[in-house]
Amino acid sequence: MKFLQKRPYRKNLSAQGLIAVDGLRQAVTIKNISLTGALAELQNHTDVDDLPFVLANSTTLEIQIPDLKLKGQAEIVRIENKQNQIALGLKFKKLWLNSDVAHKNRKAYRKKLTLPGEILIQGNYQGFVSVNVSQDGMMIHLAKSVQIAPGEVTKFRFKQMGVAGEFKIIWIDSVPRVCTWIGGRCLGMIKEKIFAPTLPKLAANSI
Repeated sequence: MKFLQKRPYRKNLSAQGLIAVDGLRQAVTIKNISLTGALAELQNHTDVDDLPFVLANSTTLEIQIPDLKLKGQAEIVRIENKQNQIALGLKFKKLWLNSDVAHKNRKAYRKKLTLPGEILIQGNYQGFVSVNVSQDGMMIHLAKSVQIAPGEVTKFRFKQMGVAGEFKIIWIDSVPRVCTWIGGRCLGMIKEKIFAPTLPKLAANSI
């Protein structure tokens, strides 16, 4: 009697990540993950021929998933191209949790939170979406490549909440011309009255 080999349980999700081969980097969205592998959907790519691993003639790549605090190496076991959307079936070769990347070494509890905001970079406010927050910091994602250095202190704001404050950059990770992740510490927050809608004043004799 033959025993059927069960496929490892896969968790469906939508987590931002990076793959890299020989210095060529590409943003991906992790659609599902298991103990042995993952399905990574490539962002802004519809042509297999110009992918990093194809250009480098390699099936082994580096992978990083900041949302899950994972980093390691994976092998491409299949490529799916459906409706102009490319996805990679990956088999993990090596995988680390809480690696030597500075922003992985966290002591404070972090809560996943998705909220639109803006951060001041080189004199202009750039839109971002928060990924997670803690008691004294947060991780944000920008849908563009930006230049800012760890250690810099800048400003951020959440118009939706009417909150603003100062933000110290602790780490930055980006894909050139694609996107950026930033982790930092909130140095202080205030309620911004300028974000509140202005209500018309009623004349004393109008009631």
